[in-house]
Amino acid sequence: MKIKLKTFCGRTLAGLSLFAATTLTAMAGAFQPGTVISEPAWVVHLDADALRDSRIGKALLAELDKPDVAGKFVLINAMLTFDPRKSLHGITLYSSTSAQEDGVALVYADFDAARLISLAESASDHQVVTNKGRALHNWANDKSKDKDGDETRTWAAIHDGKVVVFAQKQKNLLAALDVLAGTQPALKNDGHFPKPDKDSGPPIIFAVAHKLEIPGNDAHAAIFKQAKHMSLSLAASDANLTGKLSVATDTEDSAQQVSIIAQGLLALLSLQKENPQATKLAHALAIKQDGANVEVRLKVAVDDAVEMIKAGANKSDEKDGDKDKDKEKSKN
Repeated sequence: MKIKLKTFCGRTLAGLSLFAATTLTAMAGAFQPGTVISEPAWVVHLDADALRDSRIGKALLAELDKPDVAGKFVLINAMLTFDPRKSLHGITLYSSTSAQEDGVALVYADFDAARLISLAESASDHQVVTNKGRALHNWANDKSKDKDGDETRTWAAIHDGKVVVFAQKQKNLLAALDVLAGTQPALKNDGHFPKPDKDSGPPIIFAVAHKLEIPGNDAHAAIFKQAKHMSLSLAASDANLTGKLSVATDTEDSAQQVSIIAQGLLALLSLQKENPQATKLAHALAIKQDGANVEVRLKVAVDDAVEMIKAGANKSDEKDGDKDKDKEKSKN
């Protein structure tokens, strides 16, 4: 089974443009364990409020306010009547398995109810199912098929006027709503959640995962396959962006293998002389093994981190431009 967080996140964010049942009350963007099922395979959380308040967040927002980017948000604002740069407070993604289709998203934001409900109703094959007095909206994903080639749907509901819940299966949506309502067990803070270091600033992104079924035989997959537990945190202070990836394995030998693989990947990164941002990133990373555990730490100045992000965005734009040119050539 493949984990495609990027695909799931993309569909979830696309779903935001189609649904909200009421205007949401603003909530803190910090992670709340009590909102997640008791035994998730993985959890990822973005604290948009913390990002927005951080120095790196303000720098990124300044980039998004530039004319060539801001124009895109004008269209989003006109359609949704809310600005994700200002109104999004946090997103929690999780799944009970390694399968993409079992993913669930909890979205905290301020929405204009009437406009978003109208968009939801205009979605392909929009339907509403009632369960325990809860309205479960769902619609067809016309361009998406499951592994058997069948149509997939997006399911969504509002809990307590505060949380928008998305899932790709009705049963997962119902399970998420039951946890939020307190009628099913929730995740406990058992010490596996990453804790920020002193003076690192509040966590912006963090993730935890237990044993996962990872496809492939490359170096990246090898690290995941050796891990029985992983956690990732990213925090920002006024001076630095810091990150910590912790990998817990069953034995010291397994940890040594993970460390060797990680050191090899880091060496390859540092050899990319034609990419100064990659070299800078390599110098900001440090790998340490302690018994059956391996830790990778990141510490980079906020200014340097912003430059890396800009360079990555520019490179992505160049690739998109090349693809558009190729399409035009193929038409001619």
